[in-house]
Amino acid sequence: MDVPTYWDGGSQESVCDPSRPAWASYYSLGTAGHDFTFDFTASGTYRIYFYFMDNDRNDPQNDKGIYYLRTTAEVTVNDAARPSVTQIVNDAVAQCRQQTNDSEYDMALWLHDWTLDQLEYDHSLNWCSAESGLTRHQGTCESYQRIYSKLLDAAGIANGHITGNGHTWNAVKIDGKWCQMDLTWDDTSDNWYGDLDQRHLYFGLTDELMAIAHSDHTANYQKDDYVYRSTDLSNNYFVRNGKADEWAEKYADRFQQHPNAKEEIFSIDADNQSFPPSISGIQNGIVAYAMNHKEWKTDNAKVDLAAASNVIKESNSKWNARYDLKAQYKIAALEKIIDDGAYRVASSLDGGMAVSTSASGCSLSSGAGALTFERDAATGLYRISSGGALLTESGDRAVLAEADGSASQLWRVSACEGGYAIVSASGMALDDYAQSTAEGNRVWPYSPNGTAAQAWLLVKS
Repeated sequence: MDVPTYWDGGSQESVCDPSRPAWASYYSLGTAGHDFTFDFTASGTYRIYFYFMDNDRNDPQNDKGIYYLRTTAEVTVNDAARPSVTQIVNDAVAQCRQQTNDSEYDMALWLHDWTLDQLEYDHSLNWCSAESGLTRHQGTCESYQRIYSKLLDAAGIANGHITGNGHTWNAVKIDGKWCQMDLTWDDTSDNWYGDLDQRHLYFGLTDELMAIAHSDHTANYQKDDYVYRSTDLSNNYFVRNGKADEWAEKYADRFQQHPNAKEEIFSIDADNQSFPPSISGIQNGIVAYAMNHKEWKTDNAKVDLAAASNVIKESNSKWNARYDLKAQYKIAALEKIIDDGAYRVASSLDGGMAVSTSASGCSLSSGAGALTFERDAATGLYRISSGGALLTESGDRAVLAEADGSASQLWRVSACEGGYAIVSASGMALDDYAQSTAEGNRVWPYSPNGTAAQAWLLVKS
């Protein structure tokens, strides 16, 4: 006989695993026969397939006998006390909608926790269906995966199932992003690893982190036709509840000493060295994500951080867990000093004389027009232009040139005694040569000295 199947209008499923010892006693009954008992626990239709075989079918004296007969016993259950799987699923989703804000993340989390409350793992490996999990309250990984998939389908959340290492789990699409969920491995009351909630360790992982637990999954997600690519941890349980940020913050002081020294590549030992690699690798991958999304600074520079978890297994009893980090330093944007617009740049020594620009060099002129100042949002420095060309530091001259994207065309504007200082990105101040206000006097980049020759009046045009 085959194991019973169950159907309630959805897809038909085997209630049990036919390879398990519980069914072996029905393979060969001899002439004694055998009583068969099966409990129907849900409304719906059950089918049991029986096969009768004549063991003497090869006997030449029995060549006209019937040696093979198949029959199906079909039982339909309609009992309000035993709701169907579909009814149980729909009731759970209705309750979920009442108790959540209807967001995909909150519903996926609620249904995850609800599923874990319904069943215990069947260590006999016999029960493997949604029917067994929801009505007999026991099942293998297939039960967990099937139940969660049915719940997500009913809630309108896209999902799929993945297999590897003789195991199966769910892929779930939350707010347009795929992530990995393993409810079987989350179904535990253990709390062995400090403040790491093991009941949600496998909720919202990337493919790479899930492959730490299930090595076959590496081959899964590297296939060209793999459709559940999970690369983002924004819907990870520990990221969403703030625990990942809390873990990352514990490393802040140890981290900060490296950017303060302007180190670009460095490593930090992880605090969970005693955790097995399968646990520390996942936790540290989540912490690295939080580190990468935390704002780090040193002096006035912003630090762009790339942190990666690195767990090295040296033997079955010895391993090393650390974070490998790369840092890039970016100067923070300066505060806005003046609004964008056209300004006449006059000498503080004589307001009638202003900067006149040309391709050959800048000079003072009583007839100088306005220059256009435009702030660069990334740096807070200004591009200063006239007629489409930009004021450019070129050797010991300040000239007009075509835009080339270089730092030589960026200028810092800051308040100073008597007006504003205009300083190039390289640190050279726009200077009135020899403090002369004569017509045509040279205006050039010179080392900052705080004199009136480097103070300019900006009169908005």
